[in-house]
Amino acid sequence: MHDLTLDNGLRALIQPRFAAPLVAIYVWIDAGTVDEGEGEHGAAHLLEHMLFKGTPTRGIGVSAGEIEGLGGDLNAYTTYDQTVLHATVEASGFERTLNVLADMLRNASIDPEEFVREKQVVLEEIRAYDDEPESVVEDTSALVSFPEHPYGRPILGTLETVNGISHEALVAFWKRHYGPNRCVVAIAGAVETEEAEQALRKAFGDWPAAQERQAVPIASPLAGPNGARVERDFDSRAVEVCWRMPPQGHPDVPALDVLATVLGVGSASLLQVRLQLDEGLATDAWAGLTMRRGGGVLSASALPRAGATEQTVKGILDVAASVRARGASRTEVARARDSILADYLFSAETVDGAAHDLVWYTARTGDPFGGEAHRRAVSNVTASDVARVARIWLVPENRTTVVLDRDVSADLVQQQATRPAARPRPSRPPGPIRHVADNGATLLILPDDSPVAAIRVVTSGGRTLEDTRIAGITEAWSRMSMAGAGDLDATAFGEAVDDLAGTFDGSAGRNGIGLRATFPADAIEGGIELTSDVLLDPHFDGEEWERVRGELIEEVDTIDDHPSQVASEVLWKALFPRHPWRLPRFGTHSSLNNIGPGTLKTWHKAHFRADNIVIGVAGGVDPDDVIQQFSEWLGELPAGPTRPPVLTPGPVQAGDRRRKAGREQAHIVSGWRGLATSDPDRVALGVLTSWLNGQAGRLFLELRERRGLAYSVWAQSVEGLDHGAFLVGLATDPERVVEARTSLEVVLQSVIDDPPSSEEIDAAVRMCVGHTAMGLQRALDRASDAALGERFGVPWGFEAQRALLQSVTPEGVQRVAQRILSDRPVRVTVEPRG
Repeated sequence: MHDLTLDNGLRALIQPRFAAPLVAIYVWIDAGTVDEGEGEHGAAHLLEHMLFKGTPTRGIGVSAGEIEGLGGDLNAYTTYDQTVLHATVEASGFERTLNVLADMLRNASIDPEEFVREKQVVLEEIRAYDDEPESVVEDTSALVSFPEHPYGRPILGTLETVNGISHEALVAFWKRHYGPNRCVVAIAGAVETEEAEQALRKAFGDWPAAQERQAVPIASPLAGPNGARVERDFDSRAVEVCWRMPPQGHPDVPALDVLATVLGVGSASLLQVRLQLDEGLATDAWAGLTMRRGGGVLSASALPRAGATEQTVKGILDVAASVRARGASRTEVARARDSILADYLFSAETVDGAAHDLVWYTARTGDPFGGEAHRRAVSNVTASDVARVARIWLVPENRTTVVLDRDVSADLVQQQATRPAARPRPSRPPGPIRHVADNGATLLILPDDSPVAAIRVVTSGGRTLEDTRIAGITEAWSRMSMAGAGDLDATAFGEAVDDLAGTFDGSAGRNGIGLRATFPADAIEGGIELTSDVLLDPHFDGEEWERVRGELIEEVDTIDDHPSQVASEVLWKALFPRHPWRLPRFGTHSSLNNIGPGTLKTWHKAHFRADNIVIGVAGGVDPDDVIQQFSEWLGELPAGPTRPPVLTPGPVQAGDRRRKAGREQAHIVSGWRGLATSDPDRVALGVLTSWLNGQAGRLFLELRERRGLAYSVWAQSVEGLDHGAFLVGLATDPERVVEARTSLEVVLQSVIDDPPSSEEIDAAVRMCVGHTAMGLQRALDRASDAALGERFGVPWGFEAQRALLQSVTPEGVQRVAQRILSDRPVRVTVEPRG
């Protein structure tokens, strides 16, 4: 790793990594919400948006389009303490990408007319957050936890404060806070150190300094237990209990990290076991630690079942009081330590993760090796350390409680193992190894020298096999797949996963179901054993099913709090009126009452038959050991059909549909029948979708950049074995619904009348190639790519997919656009209730 500081004060870290042909660049600016003065609340985030609105040499959308055209991805985010601009790109585009980022930061146009339009986009983003119950709870929690500090303000600002920001104030904020002396750049990937240093000096060397940053104020202590009840008419329920924590850099941070993980990270964590598994009070529970310069917060959150909000709050407080009084066991602390260290391991799989960690620790601690120091400190945390910090910090005077439940009184908020030792792995050249068992089960192994290993199990079927009687069973199976297997009940299974420092869950899709698991490579044997237990001997315990059924009924009952989901269900029902894809993902009250443990077992057996199953294993594994371990039980899988029957979807019920859901935004979606995985136009449609989705595509440029109609516009191609769907949509101000629908239709018609040029398609292809490379960095992504491609009969692996993408022509894209978009669409508009 190379560390340098330019004469103007800009600090840069360069970490060459050559495993993947990619480079990630993170640019950290020490300017965020805490730096906003009166009349500027929301300015840091609004400025982040304006960085994408062009420079004197690059017009609107050109910066993002240039990076996408290099096969890259550009994004940014704003927090309380900083603003970050980052890109991941194919390695040959590194220097151009660095120049684009420098141009955006140094030379943003901040055109007055674009400023007015972009305000509308940010207002839509705020409305979108105000439509999400969890986001409203988070903002309320911040307000009551930091009542007189900038950390208590929404990062996005409010509708009123953003409307009140003047163009002059935003330009002044930019000039005052953006400069090399307040900037850290991290570069990780396939780049030579000398080349990167020269590019940095050329792009940033003559950037003039900004004002020095004033010290971030330390938040004042709370006066005692505090709380709030969210006064919003949501059907959902949510609870967040927070304790104020010390600032970043405090010596207690490593032990607090472990404490938060003991409380609520992983299925064996104290909150999940108490609130979900033992008492069935909540459909989800979790905890997290957020550290900032002016003060941190440890939050414990849950989604209570109907009528259980008060007991859920009590359960959270009881768990916290128990840990404060008695500490945590050595096993619980060891499990939490391993989980945190595994997360760091997983992050290091990608150039993006490496660059992020470099810039975060350097900017926050001044030490580019701060991440390694924190990992060492975490590995040395003991049970007595966790008990000590719990006694100090989990005290009532540090606590705030926020409740979202219209049926409870406002008075409520006032109450208040050791992993196997690592063994050396032989270094093997990468490449797929195929093993087919006598009964037809297929195993694909992609070995490399990664410290991470992953397992992906794929079968065909899924929601294609549902009917009205058992709608929702695919989602039900995925949630029940880890509720006990083999000799382990649900709690013991979660503990086993956490003891291996891994992740394990079920996947539920329109075309199939399966399993996903990631572990440190030296724990893969335990991961394979857990996989075999789930495939051969899942419990589907009755009590666990009642808990999961309650979670799904909760999803059904609160769907009106999620307008995008309402739009999706209406659209799919009209696109596939006689096909199982018309059925709601979470089922109905009636269908969920028809499902029981026996139904789930039958569903499981119908899918996991030998010649319907493909298992991908990728990462730091020994192929011979993997084959031997899988061979011990693959032969026990029953034989059966390899794919579900072909079903007739019925004629599309085109036309307009309107629904009411949500509180703040209108959601507009148009849909057409799409393509099957075997269709020769499938790849061209994927390129068209990416071009429409890109920041240089017509949807984004016209609807967001030029008209300011939406914060997010999107296109999606969904493919199945026999059928598919093509969808486009946006969320907008309810008063601009007619304008948004008309504009969307005009843009889509222009794709037929004035198709993308050769240059635009070339750029879209490069973007797709770059995104393919990015999507294969993690072991789980590579295992999934192999298993899904094999099961559904599409080419997999980077080289095969790149070759297909590079064969796409403008004529092919125009042909598929006319083929899809010439049909009359289903158009759905979901407007706010009330």
